[in-house]
Amino acid sequence: MKKIRKFRIKSFSKSTGKLIPISFNKQFPIKVKRIFFLYGKKNKTRGEHAHKKCSQFFIPVYGKAILNIKTLKAKKRIVLDHLSKTAVFVPSKYWCGVKFINKNSILMIQFFFILFSLSMISPCLVTEMSSSEDMSLIPAGKSQMGSKKSLLALRPHDLFNTDRHTLGPENPAHEVQLDAFYIDIFEVSNEKYKKYVDATGTKKPRGWKKPDFSGALQPVVGVSWKEAVAYCKWSGKRLPTEAEWEKAGRGKRPINYPWGDSLPDSEKLNYNEEKMKTTPVGSYEKGKSDYGVYDLSGNVSEWVHDWHFPEYYLFSPKENPQGPEKGQYKIIRGGNWRNNADYVDLTYRNATAPNVRNDTVGFRCAKNASAK
Repeated sequence: MKKIRKFRIKSFSKSTGKLIPISFNKQFPIKVKRIFFLYGKKNKTRGEHAHKKCSQFFIPVYGKAILNIKTLKAKKRIVLDHLSKTAVFVPSKYWCGVKFINKNSILMIQFFFILFSLSMISPCLVTEMSSSEDMSLIPAGKSQMGSKKSLLALRPHDLFNTDRHTLGPENPAHEVQLDAFYIDIFEVSNEKYKKYVDATGTKKPRGWKKPDFSGALQPVVGVSWKEAVAYCKWSGKRLPTEAEWEKAGRGKRPINYPWGDSLPDSEKLNYNEEKMKTTPVGSYEKGKSDYGVYDLSGNVSEWVHDWHFPEYYLFSPKENPQGPEKGQYKIIRGGNWRNNADYVDLTYRNATAPNVRNDTVGFRCAKNASAK
């Protein structure tokens, strides 16, 4: 916790009000990359995730909140109050959650903070990482996998058919214990994948030949499972396991969708052929998970590490399941821009051959929390 720093904010008061200038050249020797206004209701906590390399700068604009910071080994609690004129710098890999506190008038129900993502200027402060490389730290612990639906509700061919389009049963619902890990907040974009193509000379994805799927911030599509694995390895990561993917979506609750149990709609995800193409990663703020991970329902389905076996949930390990040792098809998780509401919940499973490339499948990467 030694790298966490507090800064005094200067202010100037007059009879007409107060002025608080923020100088990032002198007062704070940092370079601003992105700015977010974060607000919430009384006694509600926002955030609760960490970034792999992106550092954060918290400035209280109005009201009062508690900044809960933790790592795998330590915890720290800091009160943020606009009256105290104090800002807080939190480096990468620190888990942050903001709990909002309301004391007085109705005007203070929502509290505003400016959250900065920074790039390196002073070695003692921050490190640079582009937004598409941001990762969320998912803490170690137990998580539910699978659906609570009765096995009797499944169609027979869903349970035992081994065709390439088999969903594989979502049953039985079961609990798994996972080690802490990082997962990309966003699906890998064309912009990020292009850096990999330029650096390695690998084959360009099929999606780049189509205007509806080739935008820089759209998720890369038209890549096989092996190509997704190669990209993640090049970036120092790996594909998430099926269990990790589902935990990143469900958070601490056995919910049906990343945002909760309310039904899907066009404000939460790209689905049901409403756009007839992918949308830029991170477009649906209302659709992100408790851990701040975007597009786990809709936009593109995602390759994960595991081989497919229809009855795997009946005998999978209780700790850090990795999927079957071998198989014919690879698991794909999450709905996509074509799917209707029946196929975008967090327990939905699909599978296809690892060499398949199409416009509905992309991926994101993960990394062990213990990895340096």
